[in-house]
Amino acid sequence: MKTWILTVILLVGTMLNVTSQMKNNTEAFEILSERGELYFSFSISKPISTAHLTKIISIDKVEQGTIWAYANTQSFNNFLALNIPYEIEIAPSMLHDFQLKSIVDIRSITSWDFYPTYNAYLQMMSDYASTYPELCKLVKFGESIEGRDLLVLKLSDNVNVHEAEPEFLYTATMHGDETTGYNLMLHLIDYLLSNYSTNAEVADLLNNTEIWINPLANPDGTYWLGNSSVNGAIRYNANAVDLNRNFPDLQSGLHPDGNPWQLENIAMIDFMNEHDFVMSCNMHTGAEVLNYPWDTMEKLHADDDWYYATSRAYVDTVHANKPSNWASYLTYLDNGITNGYAWYTTDGNRQDYSNYFMYTRETTLELSNIKSPSPNLLPTYWNAHYRSLINYVKECQYGIRGFVSDAESGDPIAAKIELLNHDEDHSYVFAGEEYGDYYRLVHAGVYDVKFSAAGYQDKIVSNVSVVNQQATFLDVELEEGSTSIETSTLTLLSVYPNPAYDVVVIDMDLSEAGSCTLSLTNCLGQIIKQEAIINPGNRIELSVSDCLPGVYSLQLQSADYTASTKLLIR
Repeated sequence: MKTWILTVILLVGTMLNVTSQMKNNTEAFEILSERGELYFSFSISKPISTAHLTKIISIDKVEQGTIWAYANTQSFNNFLALNIPYEIEIAPSMLHDFQLKSIVDIRSITSWDFYPTYNAYLQMMSDYASTYPELCKLVKFGESIEGRDLLVLKLSDNVNVHEAEPEFLYTATMHGDETTGYNLMLHLIDYLLSNYSTNAEVADLLNNTEIWINPLANPDGTYWLGNSSVNGAIRYNANAVDLNRNFPDLQSGLHPDGNPWQLENIAMIDFMNEHDFVMSCNMHTGAEVLNYPWDTMEKLHADDDWYYATSRAYVDTVHANKPSNWASYLTYLDNGITNGYAWYTTDGNRQDYSNYFMYTRETTLELSNIKSPSPNLLPTYWNAHYRSLINYVKECQYGIRGFVSDAESGDPIAAKIELLNHDEDHSYVFAGEEYGDYYRLVHAGVYDVKFSAAGYQDKIVSNVSVVNQQATFLDVELEEGSTSIETSTLTLLSVYPNPAYDVVVIDMDLSEAGSCTLSLTNCLGQIIKQEAIINPGNRIELSVSDCLPGVYSLQLQSADYTASTKLLIR
């Protein structure tokens, strides 16, 4: 009898669990049909790693065995196949009802306790450029899926000219429902421009750095319910794709999330390809921690000690300036900082893409546990962070820096700069083509620095001493001769169009190159196309219509001639 009663109880319990889960599934798919994404939580009781889960869903945060995540319809179906019980959570953006400012006069802002409407944002970005034309330039670098503008402001003392200065990039709101950085970046633009003439620190920053600020990287997600509301904002873009899982990945290939590259990310890749960003930082919310690479692999970055020190300095400065009643703010994990993989692994994020493929030093800053804090809290976040934001830009002035030039002509050389017995996983950098200026950020120590370029003899400068938060200036002249540099790192070919769609043209005098080989290599080092060219002359055409969209290296090599360039195929 007891056995029979226990069996009945277990069966009833199982049926209730199944019924509850079926009800959950019905509600989940209703939400997915309305919003394109679902926010949910679950606990892991079976041996399954976050590394596996992150290939299926977009993990938002992990705390004490509980995971909060987002999924679109396809990824949620994949999650259901794992048979993990879950709870539907109210999307964070559905928990607030903010009134947005529809008109913002940048000259009369007295309090930064607001989020702007989309049209007010456009107006503000335009007004900064027109009010401070000597210091600020507005650049539209693309459009979102729904046709909203992707905008960035350049701030510099000689804003209409690219100078031999380090370039720094701040960007925010890649996840549309994470809006703290949206406000902070607009505030930072205002602060730098309005204080240039009276604040020596700000003037020095703009006089010696080209600062680029993109406050809104995913406008369709932020204004999901219309241009006048951030209520109901979504994490994903209008195609229900997580933009921060949609970049090429050094571990998981060109399309780690299985989706085509989104317009917003293609525009960002194009934009970054046009610049040589020494440092960058992208801002998120949902946690309170500064995350440094790598996210996609356990191996530490070659400059892990530099990342740790600069991250520590950023967060410690916030700790010194946060209000006394925010004692626990930005203290998560290692007192506010973390290696990405040690927290939880992700593939296809922009941080790892920038560090590996763009030779940038990028971090990810999680500003607040609350996705979109109440507007009246935004000035408090600003007061806690603005000193750190300024000091962080200063970091791109330090390390080993200088110019590489031709010993005979003095012309700039786009050389590769490598720290011997130190650099790995693309941690080396390149000098700029226009001026030959380079910036190798590195932690304090003594290094042997190798300079190499096509057609020049390698040069090694030994025992170069670096002190933290100081610059070590090192100008180098290279002599003509043979080189050991890898052909895939050169940037000498003149090609158009770039980005290319169906045919790319090499348009330069190759009459002395003789017979040569033309190769197209993807970002994983795989040769996609290779052709023998006999007597190339002044023009070579290559069909790329059958190539997947992506970033490639186009290389031309003969017995005594080698050249290549980066090529983006759409």
